[in-house]
Amino acid sequence: MSAVKIREAQAADLDAIVEIERRNPFAAHWNEDEYLRLFRDSQVRRLALIAVVDGVAGFVIAREVAGEWELENIAVSPRLQRGGVGSALLRELCDRVLSAGGAKLLLEVRESNVAARKLYEGQGFNLTGRRKNYYSNPEEDALLFEKNFPK
Repeated sequence: MSAVKIREAQAADLDAIVEIERRNPFAAHWNEDEYLRLFRDSQVRRLALIAVVDGVAGFVIAREVAGEWELENIAVSPRLQRGGVGSALLRELCDRVLSAGGAKLLLEVRESNVAARKLYEGQGFNLTGRRKNYYSNPEEDALLFEKNFPK
């Protein structure tokens, strides 16, 4: 696999983002309008990053509210999973949150998504709670993770 390059997402990346998301059952499934708002809604501070490995290989989207950031969506092309793309995206997101003065990064994940849980734990996220029956299709608990950044 070629080296992973991370850059900010652009509107021209939307088709690739949607394709990757649709091919990942654990990704948050948004409609096209929600993705378009990434580039049009200036009322919400968001960061959308793309991993490039011979084309768009994955993405991560986060938003900021009052100094706290929430990871809203992350997905990697199925053919490149477990190859370091998700780790590179998450590292870059953490670096940018820290550079922006963010105090913490929060996320939730399906309890059954063991690969994602290992990724988050490996990058210093701590399990902080559970939301019973948060997800549907199938019904499942959400596990809450957070990573605090030094001030």
